[in-house]
Amino acid sequence: MQLNSWAVVKTTAVPGRRFGGTRLVIGALALSVVMVGRANAANEAEGILQKVNAAYTTAHTYEGSVTTIKKGRTPDGKSASVTVAQHLLFKDTGKFMVTITSTMTGGPKVAHDSKTVISDGINVTVYVKSVNKYQVQPLSSRKVTLMQLLNGVVPGPVNSGCTMLPPTSVNGRPAYLVQFRAPTVKDITPPVTPAKLAQLKVYHAPQLSIDKQNYHILKIAQSVGPSSADVIFGSQTMNGPIADSNFKFTAPPGAKPVAAPAPRGPMPHPFPAPAPHK
Repeated sequence: MQLNSWAVVKTTAVPGRRFGGTRLVIGALALSVVMVGRANAANEAEGILQKVNAAYTTAHTYEGSVTTIKKGRTPDGKSASVTVAQHLLFKDTGKFMVTITSTMTGGPKVAHDSKTVISDGINVTVYVKSVNKYQVQPLSSRKVTLMQLLNGVVPGPVNSGCTMLPPTSVNGRPAYLVQFRAPTVKDITPPVTPAKLAQLKVYHAPQLSIDKQNYHILKIAQSVGPSSADVIFGSQTMNGPIADSNFKFTAPPGAKPVAAPAPRGPMPHPFPAPAPHK
């Protein structure tokens, strides 16, 4: 048995992911919260997004919570939702801890799961509560970044075609509201099928709410037809003190270790690097 659960450390929606044995159908065009960017003259929206990117890429420490709420339909047409709540601790010395609690409603039964991923800068431990087992693997020599832990939610430094919408507020915090460029037929990966074109017609470009005071992300909203994904950030603290004791894994009572598979070639990085922005 392998507990390689890196893929769960995501705040973006995943089309067609299986959870608790039920497949939640979400349009592949819409719910990936991909930040499309091409070099272009900077405008107000692009300038704000550059400051957002700088706030997260220069943080030496980070503590924050993120809740993702994904709504769609099961293959038999029933409404379903997945809520993923995460708490993140990060130090740029290769240490991090991510706790993930997932709940799905609308399937055959309500499904719950909880996972913890901890790095002490040398090893990464994945603990899965539902089976009370854990696995330890060496940390890659390539340092994990906060951008990777947040898994593509933070926009890159170049984002053309974005527009400013009227300002808003999130939980009482005044916020900028930036809308990303909506895709066109040219952005569809071939082959261009009638199903993809139909999704394009009901696609709503992602909207990013940004704290006016510190340029922290407050919320991301996106939808396509009846499916939607909201990424809501809770309290966030950057460059504050975080004790190293937070990054030490203590096995719960009765937890059993699972041997990690023998590596084939260089040990892979536990989190995929963000895709380059064009």
